[in-house]
Amino acid sequence: MEKLKVLVVDDDREIVDSIAIFLRADGYEIEKAYNGLEALDIVMTHTVHLIILDIMMPELDGIKTLLKLRESRNIRSSCSAKSEDADKILGLTAGADDYVTKPFNPSELVARVKSQLRPLYAARRDAENRRADRDTRSGARYREQKRNGGWRGGAAHAARVQDTGAAVPPSGQGLFDRGDLPAGLE
Repeated sequence: MEKLKVLVVDDDREIVDSIAIFLRADGYEIEKAYNGLEALDIVMTHTVHLIILDIMMPELDGIKTLLKLRESRNIRSSCSAKSEDADKILGLTAGADDYVTKPFNPSELVARVKSQLRPLYAARRDAENRRADRDTRSGARYREQKRNGGWRGGAAHAARVQDTGAAVPPSGQGLFDRGDLPAGLE
């Protein structure tokens, strides 16, 4: 399964690098941006599953960046900034799914990232389970058909046609009667 990708956006390069270290250690792929414009460029050209976005940045602040992202993308997002209630409310109202105050505990940040991405993990796991189940069923059907003489023209198929006067078509849909059988199976 491909790694989930997190975009970390902050004008403080040390903060971006430290967040990247902790998230990479936990198995995430990281993209970095240092202002809102760079973040928008990355989101438009890369698959990003979560964005951690600082509110106070030059060129395009985090709130404007988040509003712009929400116009065209539905990416999980977490804003970070001061611990003022007004900043938290502004970030969440603008569309952030979570809000982390600075300074933050790295372990808490990683836990919040996991929490934000849990629905994606579940969806991927379910898709893989469905795919594995489908592959297993298809393999079992193939092995059963091979044991029973295979599709069309096999001994088991011919016997069913003779015994019942009808055959199950290879697609498994409906029944043929003798007149509708493909040439060679009459």
